[in-house]
Amino acid sequence: MWSTATGRPPSYGPGTTGKMNWGWLDRLVYNLRRHKGKIILGNAAALMAASWLPASIMVRTETLSGQAEHALAYFATGICLTFLLHGQRSPPLIAACISAYAAVLEVGQRFVPGRHSALIDFAASTVGGLGGVATCAILGVAYSRMIREAGPRGPSET
Repeated sequence: MWSTATGRPPSYGPGTTGKMNWGWLDRLVYNLRRHKGKIILGNAAALMAASWLPASIMVRTETLSGQAEHALAYFATGICLTFLLHGQRSPPLIAACISAYAAVLEVGQRFVPGRHSALIDFAASTVGGLGGVATCAILGVAYSRMIREAGPRGPSET
């Protein structure tokens, strides 16, 4: 099947043909998507814990403002969900779900001792989530184009 003497696929390492071997990334994506339900639930639970912990036991960063913390957490969530659900859910739907979840968590803070909900926190969460979804969607398109342009290598190209 392969034109190499070893019977293995040709190496696309940086030292051979100038093309990088992306097989490790495909394996990583496969393994992460295989466990996507657990990863998504863990992410949702982490956001809920960070939002609904009482103020007396909540830990804040010293370097970021509250809105920056919201934006960063939801940016990571947007990337995570868009990456895991690529091809199964559209990025606008993912962004809408992230925004709705941020709203639910923000309203729920009204019932937590020592916490308060604020519209600016919801806005920061939504902007961070939208940024994460957009970033991952754009990178996903770029990766797909890169793989498509590389194409499968036939025996005549080795």
